[in-house]
Amino acid sequence: MSEDHHTMVSTTKDGVVVGFASVGRERSGEYEGELYAIYLVRDFQGKGIGRELFSRSISSLKALGCHDMFIWVLRENASKTFYYSYNPEIVKEETIIIGGEGYVEEGLLLSF
Repeated sequence: MSEDHHTMVSTTKDGVVVGFASVGRERSGEYEGELYAIYLVRDFQGKGIGRELFSRSISSLKALGCHDMFIWVLRENASKTFYYSYNPEIVKEETIIIGGEGYVEEGLLLSF
């Protein structure tokens, strides 16, 4: 793993992984930082774990000298309200094909 790529993992007391976030330099070079992925097992959502992973993601990017974080999210993603609670700016929209179907992705930019 590169020094410019950080992964944070959340586990139960028994060591079972229930979530993770992965961040680093934004891949196109247009922005500074990027949230590559964030995932939390459904049974552990709504307990503040996602916010903690997201907060640590921002801290990791700040440690890299980044002042923003770019995030791709599917427009139809029911969990996208999580990202919108941080008041990002929509800076891009793209249609991607998954399983032969077109889906709109929103490119969000969170400055900090």
